[in-house]
Amino acid sequence: MSENSITIHSKVNNKDYVYPQPRAAFPFTATAFLIGASTSIAAGYIGMTIAVYTNTRTTFSCCKGELINVGGESVKDLTDGFMTAFRGGQVLGFVLVGLAILVLDLILIVFRLTFFEENADNIEHNGQPTDV
Repeated sequence: MSENSITIHSKVNNKDYVYPQPRAAFPFTATAFLIGASTSIAAGYIGMTIAVYTNTRTTFSCCKGELINVGGESVKDLTDGFMTAFRGGQVLGFVLVGLAILVLDLILIVFRLTFFEENADNIEHNGQPTDV
């Protein structure tokens, strides 16, 4: 039994099982959490900015709608307002999903360069990673 192992006793078959000590992933988990929180703040700000701008444009488009005759009644045509709101929602969705994918991709690239560098070097020189 080494210092870098954990011993677990099984009450079922009265045996001790020795497992290697897992690697500490604290810096990566904490970094991902903080970056995710920052991305969430940015997404909220961007989302609210786009929503307010789109809401203003939608209101204007609905107010300028022409009167049309439907079933003998004169009603306002809200097609332009609907299309403005629909397009604003599309922009909002694509921007936020794009931001999330971009940040996730950047996190994965940085983590691969830092966390897996040691294993990549060992595979290159020895043919096996250190965790095996």
